[in-house]
Amino acid sequence: MHKLEQITDSIRKTFDARTSARDQALAQARQLTRACSLAIRAVHREEADVMNAHLQEARQLADTLRASLAAYPDSFLRRIHTGCLKGICRSERHLRLNSE
Repeated sequence: MHKLEQITDSIRKTFDARTSARDQALAQARQLTRACSLAIRAVHREEADVMNAHLQEARQLADTLRASLAAYPDSFLRRIHTGCLKGICRSERHLRLNSE
């Protein structure tokens, strides 16, 4: 029975770590999405300094998110990261389209 308890403890620790990583990733994803939306808003208002600040923040958040998810290559957490990177791409696309 002792062996079974060790196995269940190990599984529980793994699930706890994944849950913590997921919660952290979701919080970071929300921050990143907000930074991207504020960058897009700044593009439309022609506020270049504000836009650049938000894009820089978004890039830093994306790097942090990528690093925090490196240990968890499963599909759910990677989809969070991919979705956030799409937000940065959209922000930069708005910048390019509106600066021409």
